[in-house]
Amino acid sequence: MELLFPGRCLLCGDELTFNSREGEPLCLACRAGLIPLDSPRRCAVCSLPLSSEKRLCTRCRRREYEFQCNLSLFEYLGDIRELLYQYKFRNRLRLSRILAGFYAQALRAGFPGAVLIPAPANPQAVRRRGWDPVERLCRVLRRDHGFPVRRALERRAGPAQKLLGYEERRLNLRGTIGLRRGTPGELVLIDDVFTTGATASECARLLLLGGASRVRVLTLAIDVP
Repeated sequence: MELLFPGRCLLCGDELTFNSREGEPLCLACRAGLIPLDSPRRCAVCSLPLSSEKRLCTRCRRREYEFQCNLSLFEYLGDIRELLYQYKFRNRLRLSRILAGFYAQALRAGFPGAVLIPAPANPQAVRRRGWDPVERLCRVLRRDHGFPVRRALERRAGPAQKLLGYEERRLNLRGTIGLRRGTPGELVLIDDVFTTGATASECARLLLLGGASRVRVLTLAIDVP
């Protein structure tokens, strides 16, 4: 686990000063540089930034998802990619407060009254890491920001998904994700990175079967194809 008081910014390496936010492992300049996407042209389904006037990106015109839409706050590039790596693979747990703050801002603006559902992690990854990154973010959202969270989904161990495409992931997931309990109403599935949408779609399918009226997805970043 990380040191209690890291001496240098995780992004630029500069020494942290007393002017840095208490407990944050980023300097003020790097913290201020984390600006969520604000593009007027984004895919209406997956939120990928678009260079054309079309409503949907190329991949979403070819696919049907069970969720209504995904909102990603950043592109999975640069500093956000590095922060997620530090958080998930270097156990920089105090980044959870910074990352959860971005989710909280988006939830207040666009998802009023919704119940948050953490996307279930592969139990093999949880055992290897010793903790669940998305579940921890949801705990911070509940504890520090007051959002309702329900652990409605569970996941059994299965083959790794990282190198698989959409169809392979979709088939791979059937039977590995299950519904722990039905949750009615408006739900927001919380995950870290939107890649192909296969995991989010399977989660949404089960949540709708469990009584949800609508499922939307909120992710920190979208993987740009």
